[in-house]
Amino acid sequence: MKRTSVFICILLAAIMLFSACGENNDSPEPTELPPATAAPEEEYRITHYIRYWPEDADYDSCDYCCIIELPEFSKTYSAGSNMNKAVQSYIEELQRRVEDTYMSRSVAEPPYTEVSCEIIHAGSFTNIIFNESHCYEAQPYTHTYVLLFDERGNEVNLGDVIKSYHADTMVSELIYNYLTENGMARNGLNLTDCMAAADVNNGVSITESAFTVYVDEGALAPYEYGQLKLCFSLSELLPQELRGSFTLDEYLMSEAYISMLVTANMVRESNVTDGIMTEYAATSFMGSYYINSDYEKEKGIISVPKAEFEELYRSIFNKDFPGIDTGACNIELKNDCYLIDESTKQYEFHLDITDAVSENGMLILTGDVIYGSFGYANTEYVCHASLVMRPSEASPFGYEFVDYALSF
Repeated sequence: MKRTSVFICILLAAIMLFSACGENNDSPEPTELPPATAAPEEEYRITHYIRYWPEDADYDSCDYCCIIELPEFSKTYSAGSNMNKAVQSYIEELQRRVEDTYMSRSVAEPPYTEVSCEIIHAGSFTNIIFNESHCYEAQPYTHTYVLLFDERGNEVNLGDVIKSYHADTMVSELIYNYLTENGMARNGLNLTDCMAAADVNNGVSITESAFTVYVDEGALAPYEYGQLKLCFSLSELLPQELRGSFTLDEYLMSEAYISMLVTANMVRESNVTDGIMTEYAATSFMGSYYINSDYEKEKGIISVPKAEFEELYRSIFNKDFPGIDTGACNIELKNDCYLIDESTKQYEFHLDITDAVSENGMLILTGDVIYGSFGYANTEYVCHASLVMRPSEASPFGYEFVDYALSF
């Protein structure tokens, strides 16, 4: 008898989907994932979306069925709107896959895709993990798609998390070494295969100290291992040259200050000698620090006591603040406070570190200045640079800047 109730159709479809496909979770994990904190309930609610092909079909008569569990974030939650748009884009992308690939290969009766979701907070980042169960060929399989967001709801990838332009390379090496050392590698496996299969944009989830890479069954290991879920410590992605000088947390904090220094000196191509910066670079550096901090803002203005502002600068450069250049940032000294306009345009330059040497109590970093965010195709090489830092207990990140030189 034909089922006309939508509720009954959805319920029966869900029951059949759960019973038809079992997920293979036998693949080993290098390390155990630490517990993660679930997102507060008020930030989102879980809803369901079902679509049949053709659109006027039901479960009995459809050519294909897709059931998706998805989150809907509160619009009062500051990042909710951005995250909802990303979820909608994922649904549209999945439907394109169904129409362009799955339907033409379907042999199941009826073929379907079912998606469950999991939301995990990891510090300032949020994971939405979509677990896709596809049953359209003779052998069902599972694929995992991850959306990763920063605290503002912007989509990011693993490179943004660890502040590296080489996340894909490092992840591929970890996967290759693990599979070969444990006898799990497919015959003829090489690093290029791992690069192609490891998706640092939508195939990795994170916790505060670890990350998990999801690899489709058969891509890198024999099919009997099923989908691979390989977990590694985030600290394993720390650039090799810096592992003797920093923990991961120390590196991430230092990188933020280094990027502010690189950006401050890049616009007018200035250098730093014995901690001395131009007024333009010093103003840009301090403006960037406070604009990107959690410092209280009132009507777009950040008010910082003069003594606090200048002591921070002194702790980082071991020199007095040289004075304001409003061409770098709209900063005004008034009533013994520095008033900083948070609407100042922000640039994004970083130092891609290629070498690190400890010498005479100094840490010498060399690398390339890169314009643009981590891990994306639109980043641009600008020039070479070297940076000399000295350990300092007074500095908020444990070092003070001594010399910085650009090389074109």
